[in-house]
Amino acid sequence: MIYAKISRGFRSGGQNLRASSAITFVPFQPETVNEIEVGTKNQFFHRRLRLNVAAYRSKLKDAQRTTFQFNAANSQLFTILGNAAGVRVWGLEADATAILFEGFQLSANGSLTKPKYTKYSEAPTPQNPTGDRRAERFDGVPEKTFSLTANYERDVDVGRLRLNVNYSWQSKTPLFSWNNPLDPNNAALIAATTTPAGGIWNARAGLQFDDGRYEVAVFGRNLGNNRDIVTALVIDPFGYSSGIRREPRTYGVELKFDF
Repeated sequence: MIYAKISRGFRSGGQNLRASSAITFVPFQPETVNEIEVGTKNQFFHRRLRLNVAAYRSKLKDAQRTTFQFNAANSQLFTILGNAAGVRVWGLEADATAILFEGFQLSANGSLTKPKYTKYSEAPTPQNPTGDRRAERFDGVPEKTFSLTANYERDVDVGRLRLNVNYSWQSKTPLFSWNNPLDPNNAALIAATTTPAGGIWNARAGLQFDDGRYEVAVFGRNLGNNRDIVTALVIDPFGYSSGIRREPRTYGVELKFDF
């Protein structure tokens, strides 16, 4: 199957009801997005191989963002939510599933995502005298991702054996949108709020009894003990940053009973 799709969505507008002055008590308009997607879905070799590929392009108008504002009368720095940005995103996604032999299934998927601010502005402040924030990053959006999963199931004398191994990888990922070249701490803050490129392994082996009513399994998560930072917080203009690392290598046993 080959398809093409055009869609439009929105997020409602609102008002800064917690405003501290008349300057900040302003409404903001809806955020809208228009997307075009084309793709193909395929099955081959008597449905033993499935391959799907899609490409898309999204355009956001009046994107809602929290921006800094500066009141020169009392040198007060505050924030408001408003229609500060325009965004363009294009991407490519693909996934494949293959049954290589009876009971064994191999799946893979990958994506490429390229977001860009076409507009992102706020009122000039001492920290950002130009008011231009187009250089900021898209937090939580890796440019490249890839995953691979292998499943194997077969009946044995005492029940049904189920094995799973999976690996997921992503390119370096911003955890916070901050990127202000005028800030002397910019490079350090970016380094502290970016997950390096890398991946994690997980595995599980289970044995089912009584037509799947009971199951005992052992599992391992993050087998490579990847402890990279996965969440971060920046408080500027104080130059403060903090982060939380991924959970360490974990092993466990599961006992399941289906009522």
